[in-house]
Amino acid sequence: MNEPRTIAWIFYALELASGKESADFRSISELADGINHAAPTHKEIQSSLSWLSEKGFVVKSERKYLITAIGKSVLSSAHTGATTTSQVLAQLTQTIEVLSEKKL
Repeated sequence: MNEPRTIAWIFYALELASGKESADFRSISELADGINHAAPTHKEIQSSLSWLSEKGFVVKSERKYLITAIGKSVLSSAHTGATTTSQVLAQLTQTIEVLSEKKL
């Protein structure tokens, strides 16, 4: 899996894991496994969350992560017109690829 796709995968898992509360590594990993039928490595989760945090899409509070208003906006855009998990992931991946190229 390439890096933007991994970040999108973890971001989507965080969205599902967090709901109204912040989510820890374990819940993110479990939801990521459900999405992709593969458990992400600790390194994949950590590097993805770091990238998302640097972009202002998530914040860390103690050992848990919460999606910011900016992150919710990005996720909302990814859901627009998407009817399947793979469509949401594709749209998130595309957004992350663009942001990675811009080096924001």
